[in-house]
Amino acid sequence: MHTRLRLALAGRILTAVACGRTAAPSPTAPPPRASPPPASVTTPPPSPTAPPPVSSRIAFTSYRDGNADIYAVNPDGSDLARLTSHSRDDTHPAWSPDGTKIAFASDRDRNWEIYVMNADGGGVLRLTQDPEVDSDPTWSPDGRQIAFTSTRDGFLDRHVYAMNADGSDVRQITPGPGFDVDPAWSPEGQQIAFASERDGNRTEIYVIDLDSGVLTRLTNHSAGDWSPAWSPDGRWIAFLSDRGGAHDVYLMEGDGSGIVRLTDGAQANYAPAWSPDGQQIAFDSERDGNTEIYLMDLDNRALTSLTDDPAIDWSPAWSWAGRSPITSAPLPGLPATATAPGGPQTPVIPNTPQSAAAPHFRNGQQITLTGIEMVSPSDGWGVSGPFVLRTRDGGQTWREVTPPGVSSATEAYGAFLDAENAWVVFVTRGQLFGMETVIWHTADGGLTWSASAPIFPEWAIGDKLRGEFYALDPVRAWVAFRGFYAGAGPHFSAHFFRTSNAGASWEPLEADIGVDYTGMAFADPNVGWLTWQTTGPYAAAPPEYAVTRDGGVTWDTRTLPPPEGQATLFEDFEYSEPYGLNLLSDQSVRLLVASWWGDRSTGYLYATEDGGEDWQTYPLPPEVQASEAQLIFFDATNALLLGREMYRTGDGGETWVRVKAVAWDGQFSFVDPLHGWAVARAGDDIALVVTTNGGSTWAELEPRAVH
Repeated sequence: MHTRLRLALAGRILTAVACGRTAAPSPTAPPPRASPPPASVTTPPPSPTAPPPVSSRIAFTSYRDGNADIYAVNPDGSDLARLTSHSRDDTHPAWSPDGTKIAFASDRDRNWEIYVMNADGGGVLRLTQDPEVDSDPTWSPDGRQIAFTSTRDGFLDRHVYAMNADGSDVRQITPGPGFDVDPAWSPEGQQIAFASERDGNRTEIYVIDLDSGVLTRLTNHSAGDWSPAWSPDGRWIAFLSDRGGAHDVYLMEGDGSGIVRLTDGAQANYAPAWSPDGQQIAFDSERDGNTEIYLMDLDNRALTSLTDDPAIDWSPAWSWAGRSPITSAPLPGLPATATAPGGPQTPVIPNTPQSAAAPHFRNGQQITLTGIEMVSPSDGWGVSGPFVLRTRDGGQTWREVTPPGVSSATEAYGAFLDAENAWVVFVTRGQLFGMETVIWHTADGGLTWSASAPIFPEWAIGDKLRGEFYALDPVRAWVAFRGFYAGAGPHFSAHFFRTSNAGASWEPLEADIGVDYTGMAFADPNVGWLTWQTTGPYAAAPPEYAVTRDGGVTWDTRTLPPPEGQATLFEDFEYSEPYGLNLLSDQSVRLLVASWWGDRSTGYLYATEDGGEDWQTYPLPPEVQASEAQLIFFDATNALLLGREMYRTGDGGETWVRVKAVAWDGQFSFVDPLHGWAVARAGDDIALVVTTNGGSTWAELEPRAVH
C-alpha cells in the first residue's frame, strides 16, 4: 500500500450472500508459487475406437446440473447430451475443424487451464500447464493449433497465445501491453481476431496477421465491442457491442466496414457462433428472462429457441464438420445499410424512474433467501439470487421489488439503507472482467427504480465478481466492484466509485487494485476507514488500515500497535489482519485483529476514542475465529460477536458472555441487541432464522412470496 492511498471501497458491505454488516471473508494465505510443471503434454493419436466426426452439433455451457458443464445438441433441439460431469466448472467449448474433438476451459485442477476431449466427452486431456488463467480456446482451421487467452504475463496484462493441438510449443501471439480476450481464428488461417483495450478505449475488435504480426483495428467506438466470430467464408465477422444501449449481436465486413445490427431484444445477448453454411447464427440471450441459446436465420432475422431450461445455458459453439463449400456472396437480407427490424432498441434512460419488474415468484411460493438486511423489527430487504424483495412483517412474507430488465444469470448486490432507500447492481455469474453496467436506486421502497449513468468497472477482473456498497445517507454511497481468481495463489482486484447525488452518477476513484479488502465504514461524508489483508507467506507484519478525510479520494495508511502485554505478537504469527470494522463516530472505532499461523491462532478487539491515536485492546474468547466472526456494536458498550460461537458484551468488550453455539454459518442482520435474523447455511441447506432474545434461541421461518 502506498503511504497515501487513492481509492474508495464499500461500507455497509452488502452482498447477495451477506446483505448487512457482514463477517469479513475468511483469510486465505497465498501459497508459495509452485515449481513450473512440464511445458507441454503430448496428446496420443486417436485410437481406432475414437468417435467419428460430429456433423452440425452445437456445444454449449450449462448450469442445469448445479455447476458449469458442457452439453451438445442438434440444431433442431434433439439428442441433448451431457459431455462433461465434474464438480468444478467446464466452460467455453470449441469444436475442432473435423468435429472429432472439443477444446474447453476448466478449473477442474483448481486452476483455469485448456483441456481437450473427444466429441462424446471421453478422453479428456489437459493441454496447458501454467499457474495463471488460460481460457477462450479457438482452433486453427487445419486443426493443428489452438489459440487461447492467458494471464501468464500478469494479472492485468492478458494476451492471446497459441500452441500445438497437443499442448506443445506455447507462444505469445499478441504483443503487449494490452488486455486481449476472445480470440477467433480466421477460416483461411492467416489471422486471429480478438477484443482488446490496448488503445486506451473500451474493448475494440482487432485482427493480427500471423505472418507479419501487423495489428489492424476494425472497430472504433466509445462503447465496447467484443466476442468476434468469423463467418465460414471469412467475409463477415459477428461480434457483440453495447453501442446501441444494450448488449447486441452485430455484423461487419472482415475489414470493419458495413456494420449491421442483428438483435434488438430488451435483454442482453452474447457469444455469437456461425452455422456451417453461414446462414444462421447461434447466440445466448436473456430476452425471455433466463439465459438460453437461440438461433437466428440471417435471411429474415427469425429466431428459434434452442434450449429451454431454468438453468443458465450459454457460450454456444457450432461444429463445422462436413460443411459444404461456402461462396462469398452477400448474406441474404443484409445490405450494408440495413437496420434492425423495428428500429433501434430503446436503451435504459438514466435517472428516469421505472416500475419494478413483474414478480418472478408465484403468490405463496416459498422463497430461499441468499441475503438479508433488516432495518427495523418489521421492515427489511432480502435477496434471492438476482431478485430483490421487501418484507413488512419481520420476514414471514416478501414482496418482490426487483428493478426492471434483470437477468436470471446475474447476482444482486446492494446497499439497503432504510425502508425506502436502496442501491442495487447486478453482476453476471462467471463474468471474467468488468463490463459497462448501471446501479439502480430506489427512494420509495422498491416501487420504482432509477438507473444511474453507465459506469465501467474495468479494473474488476476475475472468475468471481461481486459488488460491495457502503451507504451513509440517502444521498451519499460508495461501491467497490471486486474480482477474485486463483492463479498462482489468490489474486484480487477492485474498482471503486462514489456518489453524492443519490446514485444518479458515480465518480470513479483510483485504487490499489490488488488488495484483499476486509472492511470499510464512513462516519460522515469525509471521514472513513478501510481495512485489508496484506501479509503473505513468511511475511509477518503489523496489520494495516487507512483513514480518509476527503471522502475516499486520498487515504493515509497506518499500522496497528500490538496488544498490551503482547509486544512480539505480530512477529510470532505470520498473519495478523484486521476485520469487523465498526465506526461509531469519526473518533470512536472498533475492529478485530486475527493472528494465526498453522494451527495456532488468537484474536483481539481493538477500540479507540481518538481516531486511532491510542488503542485499548481486549482478548477475544479462544473459541472465536476473529477472521470469520461478524462484529456488531450498537453503542460504545453493547455489542454482539456472531458466528458458530456467539458472544455478547455490555462493557465495550472487556468481558464477553457466551450466548449460543450453532451448527451453521450465518449472514446476520440485527436491528437492536435483541432482534436479529440470519441466512443460515449448513452444507447445501439454506434457511432463514430469527431471534428475539439476542441469539439465545433461533426459530426457523418459512418465507413466502406475496403479490
